[in-house]
Amino acid sequence: MKDHLQRGAIPPTARPKFFGAAGLIPALLCISCLDGRVVGAALDAGSGRDAGSAPDAGSTPKKAFRAGASKVPITPMVETLIDSNDNGLYDSGEVFEDLNGNGVFDPVWVAGFGQGRLAHGVLDDLWARCLFLEFGDERLVLVALDLVGFNANRIADAKDAIQASHGIPKERVVIASTHTHSGPDAIGYWGPTFGTPGRDPAYMDLLQRKIVEGVGLAMETAVEAAVKFTSEEIPDVFDCQKHEEANGCAGDLVRDGDEPGAPGRDPIIVDRNLFAVQFLSERDGLTVATMVNIAAHPEILWDGNHFVSSDYPHFERNEIENALGGVSIHFSGALGGMMTPTVAQNSYVEVERFGRSIGRRVLDMLAAAAVVSVDKLGVSAGYAFFPIDEKEWAEIAKDLGVIEVPEGRLIFSMRDCKEKYGDFGCDEEEIAPCAETAQVFGEPMKKGCAPIMVQTATVGDAQIVTVPGELFPELANGLPDDFSEFDPIETRPNKYFPQHDPEDEWTQHASPYTVGQPLRVLMTGKHKIIIGLANHEGGYFVPTSDFRPVAPMVGAAGDHYEESVSLGPRSTDVLMKKLAKLLEGR
Repeated sequence: MKDHLQRGAIPPTARPKFFGAAGLIPALLCISCLDGRVVGAALDAGSGRDAGSAPDAGSTPKKAFRAGASKVPITPMVETLIDSNDNGLYDSGEVFEDLNGNGVFDPVWVAGFGQGRLAHGVLDDLWARCLFLEFGDERLVLVALDLVGFNANRIADAKDAIQASHGIPKERVVIASTHTHSGPDAIGYWGPTFGTPGRDPAYMDLLQRKIVEGVGLAMETAVEAAVKFTSEEIPDVFDCQKHEEANGCAGDLVRDGDEPGAPGRDPIIVDRNLFAVQFLSERDGLTVATMVNIAAHPEILWDGNHFVSSDYPHFERNEIENALGGVSIHFSGALGGMMTPTVAQNSYVEVERFGRSIGRRVLDMLAAAAVVSVDKLGVSAGYAFFPIDEKEWAEIAKDLGVIEVPEGRLIFSMRDCKEKYGDFGCDEEEIAPCAETAQVFGEPMKKGCAPIMVQTATVGDAQIVTVPGELFPELANGLPDDFSEFDPIETRPNKYFPQHDPEDEWTQHASPYTVGQPLRVLMTGKHKIIIGLANHEGGYFVPTSDFRPVAPMVGAAGDHYEESVSLGPRSTDVLMKKLAKLLEGR
């Protein structure tokens, strides 16, 4: 069976502005399907043996920190067409390039925003980028996929395959999505119309194989490594003099916003943390990998885009790799509610400008960082059990085939938990909501819980926490120092609640607005990295105090849209309590 992948990168000069009857751009045509092409960090050429060989007889095994990395392309095969009526869809009789020779137009539906975005071509390749770390008997694998998200059941299958092929337990594997809004639908929600799945089963199976392949290559290329850790808070105003660019540069690099010029959800709070970790070969100092973590939606191309792209991480990673070599890996942070890049317009020019800006900033940070040895690597994992409060929606989604509901993995009792997840501990208090019942179409039905793995990891001076979705920044960092001054509802609208309208309930937010103990207060590492969309895309994690159980999908500015794309009103409490237990060693 042919891989459903294509070589899709095009030079910046060939960026399309439109696609219509005369807009079939030769540079975007699929030239050929990939032949399993894989890119990995270079092996230590001067060692005299490969990194996995046993030490010489009689020597004492050295406990060394090792790192390896790879990037495997996962760009879908996009059949381009002449859209003769400019409706953005394929209509019978329209000319298309039949790449697989089956005589049928095979659509790729672009995920993010609304339904009905048919892919017309490829701007840049999508990747599964893998980082393998090892210290003594401890191992950790981090995988970043250029997708809007990947469901927990698919990730669980991939982890099982990784364990079977490479012997790494599932709790030692993190599979996350960058959350690009210009990749293929790998969940099922973004098909041609609401209720029609957009995922391609063959592509979904291929993704799993490519993930397993990438992990294997990262392990094969592992070498003894040292590390540079660095982090900073991006300033409110970007230093334009230091990074002079032909297209200008942003004021606020990251903002709480919607489309250009529009604010996001109140309260307006921004996570400006930028983290970078560079892994260097101990023998020759060459870069094995560079890991970047920032909270900013890869959505610059916006909802009118019909071309596959990883968005700004493409240029961010290229900027770093061109300077340092190795494999650059992007992980999204706490980007909920709504962390987005500051851009002048939604265009590929802005994608490049913003991505290169992040890349250059990371290079500056790493240039000033010291090389250190890693003396510890540890992982702690457990399952967060999310009550399915919206059982009706789960049943409808399952019946329509839009979202894959992993029924075999749901739990309804303590017995279920012990049978399926007992190795990770089953707490009576955590499991109690799983046995609750609800009236569904007039019949009592157990709600059940969806178990999703969460992890904490320590890599030298860095501490990592995984979140199965899009965490609001205030849940990561807490509220600003002066927030209490602007919290009382009688002071609104104000700088944190600029969209408050006393006549419109959907612009109003909790007063008092509380978030509990934020993650980075609980975390003890010097560099506190939060990897979002890890092990699942569970939507938004909204502060419980501000969660509206019934929220409109589309409403006035400052509305409660995020609640409609979440794991329910109890999800944030479930997540934060479980992560607190892991961080506290309970």
